Amino acid sequence: MASYDYDVAVVGGGIHGAGVAQIAAHAGWSCVVLEQAHVAAGTSSRSSKLIHGGLRYLQQMQFGLVRECLQERTRLLHVAPQLVRLIPFYLPVYQHASRPPWMIRAGLTLYAMLAGRNPGGHYERLPQSQWDTLGGLRQSGLKQLFCYYDAQTDDRALTVAVMASAQSYGAQLWCATTLQQLHRLPQGYRLSGQRGAVTFTIQARVVVNVAGPWIGTVAAKCQPPLELPPFAQVQGAHLSLPNWHPPGAFTLQSPLDGRVFFVLPWQGGALLGSTETPFDGDPAQAACTPQEQAYLLESAHPFFPQADMTVGASFAGIRVLPKGDANRASREALLPVDDPTKPRLVTLIGGKLTSYHPTARAIIKRLQGALPPANTAGDPGLLPLPPTTPP
Repeated sequence: MASYDYDVAVVGGGIHGAGVAQIAAHAGWSCVVLEQAHVAAGTSSRSSKLIHGGLRYLQQMQFGLVRECLQERTRLLHVAPQLVRLIPFYLPVYQHASRPPWMIRAGLTLYAMLAGRNPGGHYERLPQSQWDTLGGLRQSGLKQLFCYYDAQTDDRALTVAVMASAQSYGAQLWCATTLQQLHRLPQGYRLSGQRGAVTFTIQARVVVNVAGPWIGTVAAKCQPPLELPPFAQVQGAHLSLPNWHPPGAFTLQSPLDGRVFFVLPWQGGALLGSTETPFDGDPAQAACTPQEQAYLLESAHPFFPQADMTVGASFAGIRVLPKGDANRASREALLPVDDPTKPRLVTLIGGKLTSYHPTARAIIKRLQGALPPANTAGDPGLLPLPPTTPP
């Protein structure tokens, strides 16, 4: 039986777990990350791979979220230029579209204003003379075509880089670890489980539950029982189309149900996604369903009738959102705690790849009263991320 003591125990080795560990270890707190598989094994490697403000969130009046994400886009372009790059996004407006050109222009103007004078903080309307250069985009009924900029990343590689940064400050990473019980103590938590063939028990001053679609599983292992606010699991499916080579990214509205989806350049081909399908099952078994594949192809084909949409591969990730309509639920993160007066455990419900760092800061702020004073000043998020090749 091995026994260790830590200031911060992080459950989950995705982008948010890596972000929390980076901040905690940089502050001088002893930190361990418990991951059941490997870094970015779940949703953090199955996203749309975008670092963006979320143009569609403007319609939901989530201006603070959009501004925060655009600020994070600027930060990541600076600290991880090897992983994050700006690409053009083309947004066509067709006759009888639900959003007329003036509304799209107003949204893009606001998006640019929220981005400020930072890279990508502009847009333009493309003249008709350039429409033929956009990879066979259907021109019938096309009224106007806008181009704005957002960023793309390799989500797995970004998560691995943030975790490597955390480890460089002293954080420990335990992969292939099964957590069996979390028992509340007067000054923290006792965590027990299995790491490979070794049974372990550790004590931590605070615990951060950033296990993504497994947060409920982690909460169920707490003693006394931990009750979380209602949340929904939503599957986002993507298709990899190796024979299609789009000249940039396209923000499109599905003719089937009006949902926004993306066509993205990816690894020499195209990435098509995503869906928002309610999910109730084992997150480890998440996969694109035949219905989701048909939906994505039928949504994209009217815009690119000549494109070779042969599917090479597919993947699906599970997002956790506050309970409600998956397509309209707030993307603002919820941070419920075990004890509002003396929090020792925080759970993340929601969260976005783009804004992992401010979310991690908010998590640490919730728990800071239970931690010793930080002995390192500054923000590790402002320092360059190490060049890292994902496993």
